[in-house]
Amino acid sequence: MDQWGFGVLSKKINEGPDVQKFLKSPAYKELDRLLVLFASVVHGHQCPKAASNANAAKLVNMISLMSDTLDQTPLEPGQHRFGNPGFKTFWNAIVEKRTQLVESCLSKPESEENINELSVYLVFSLGSQVRLDYGTGHELSFLAFVGGLYRLNHFELNGPDILLLFKSYLDMTQKSIIRFTLEPAGSHGVWGLDDHFHIPYILGAAQFADIHDSASDSKYPGDVPKPSSVTNSHIVNDNKEKNLFFDAISFIYTVKSGPFFAHSPMLYDISGLPSWYKIANGLIKMYRAEVLGKFPVVQHFGFGTLYQWQ
Repeated sequence: MDQWGFGVLSKKINEGPDVQKFLKSPAYKELDRLLVLFASVVHGHQCPKAASNANAAKLVNMISLMSDTLDQTPLEPGQHRFGNPGFKTFWNAIVEKRTQLVESCLSKPESEENINELSVYLVFSLGSQVRLDYGTGHELSFLAFVGGLYRLNHFELNGPDILLLFKSYLDMTQKSIIRFTLEPAGSHGVWGLDDHFHIPYILGAAQFADIHDSASDSKYPGDVPKPSSVTNSHIVNDNKEKNLFFDAISFIYTVKSGPFFAHSPMLYDISGLPSWYKIANGLIKMYRAEVLGKFPVVQHFGFGTLYQWQ
């Protein structure tokens, strides 16, 4: 169990029945609200190349600094059963710089308590230095980190910037998974949505469709690919830099081989749905059940003033 950070945050989910308490907590309601809010504002936007304002640019630059640290971290030589221990070096380097990194994102003075809590969510979003793995629980910590900065008014909410923040994080994390051969955390195996990620699929589908209106025309600039296009590598490559759904699909093609329906049957089934609206809303429901509602995923989430247990 990862104990680092629980001097700042409180660990409340210690056994299965605690998940039901979590589902009734203010923290759950806030995390769910943030996910839906972010999915709501990305409709009609492509992933941009640059932030729209200085405050969002601070966040992107911070992720870039972490990515640079990752690149500079040497791998441990030799054969390793689970993952390369060089990841621990990277993780510890971010721990050392965590306060400085968070402060670089701030648009105004912030309390020490909030900075400390944000720094824990940021570090937890990297993966586990104990198990050398990464999964949706770590992705959840990044949602908490970005959501915390938004709630504290350190950046203005708009679709392109949300996409850029999550794409920057996704790019860094994909690189980390490959470089350090991180194991999937809490994976359902072939019958899970994805070994590592969930949120990019929600935001990517929401780029193509208004999650609140099934009848609305897509405002997405350019051609909207059909969901079934996930099996077409050319269409995936054409869209991976513009859309988070196809970015995540592209990563699967990088780390897995063989027929798509064989290694990713759930995503293959989802690609058969008739609309991006149905896919986006179905993925949100799945996130509530398979991420927020599962003990192995949320057991390491910490609670404090930003995300309260009660």
